[in-house]
Amino acid sequence: MKLSVSTNSEKESQLLSYIDQLTKLDVDFIHCDVMDGKFVEAKCLSPNQIASIKNHTTIPLDVHFMGYPTEEVVQSYLTAGANIVTLHLETQSFTEWLPLHQMIHRYHRLSGISIRPDTNLDEIDPYLDYVDLVLVMSVTPGKSGQAFLDSTYKRLQELRKKIGTKPILVEVDGGINLEIATSLQPYQVDMVVMGSAFYHCEDKVSLYQDVKRIS
Repeated sequence: MKLSVSTNSEKESQLLSYIDQLTKLDVDFIHCDVMDGKFVEAKCLSPNQIASIKNHTTIPLDVHFMGYPTEEVVQSYLTAGANIVTLHLETQSFTEWLPLHQMIHRYHRLSGISIRPDTNLDEIDPYLDYVDLVLVMSVTPGKSGQAFLDSTYKRLQELRKKIGTKPILVEVDGGINLEIATSLQPYQVDMVVMGSAFYHCEDKVSLYQDVKRIS
């Protein structure tokens, strides 16, 4: 199981020092929540900040865009250094999303689609012939520190049936700690996002190693 550690972007004054810590730990991915203040209340992580993070680390950037994307906006994050760009299914139709997906692939980056806990999982069906990654939200997007929703387990079972043999990565984001990450092992989860639990952990080395032992 890969670990994508969130920047905890509400701590922007400490952002680059935290990136330095994550780089020394050599975590798998750095998860960057980009919010536009419209899809969710918060607003954070501009393309310039993503570029600054990129200049501080060689760790791939897993950019989760919680906003209403345009080609210009998505391109600005690609040029800033995003390695994975995940867009929310709820913010555009499939026909609006497809050109954005194609642009992400032209930059040779991974393209993801994210789905909220309250969105019907069947809405993801048209995307599964195209995406590289599906990000399942296990909390309502927009605020850190929420509790993991147990309904996520059933959604993951259903998603795996839909994916079948397609080479699509499954990522889970929201309320993840070591106990929850361990409980996700039977559901063939490829990546977990850890935010507050990792940020507030005193022994980050041990936590990272424990997550990596989950297979």
